[in-house]
Amino acid sequence: MGKGGGSHDGDDEPRGYYPGLLRMIFGPCALHTHTLKHLAIARGFKNVDQLLASLGKKAHEISLKEAMAMLQEESHEEFMESGMSYFYSPGKGYRPCNQLLEEFLKPKEPHLINVYRRNLMKYCGYTKEELYSLKLKGKQ
Repeated sequence: MGKGGGSHDGDDEPRGYYPGLLRMIFGPCALHTHTLKHLAIARGFKNVDQLLASLGKKAHEISLKEAMAMLQEESHEEFMESGMSYFYSPGKGYRPCNQLLEEFLKPKEPHLINVYRRNLMKYCGYTKEELYSLKLKGKQ
């Protein structure tokens, strides 16, 4: 899987540049590659190719959702604790989910709050209820 290889699943937006609000919406391809990379590490492989060989699949045959589910199964507490749960932010690269959570709880850019919430749910596995209760706790 060379640079940026794999299927693009209809993701034709130019990578690395998103005007305005869109820069907060993460590139699905990059996130997919990144998740597979972490899954390979978690399972003790040297690279993604070895992981794929062990699964008998090509990268595009594993959906992002599947890859994330597999990574969650592998994730021992310390693996998650070390901020290995990532989201991809164009222009900022990979950032741990807990950074996104901080931004959500104490937004520097309040107009992005809904984008943060959506992405926490989509990429970091939070439920709407969890996010609201965290928000309430923060206000006490």
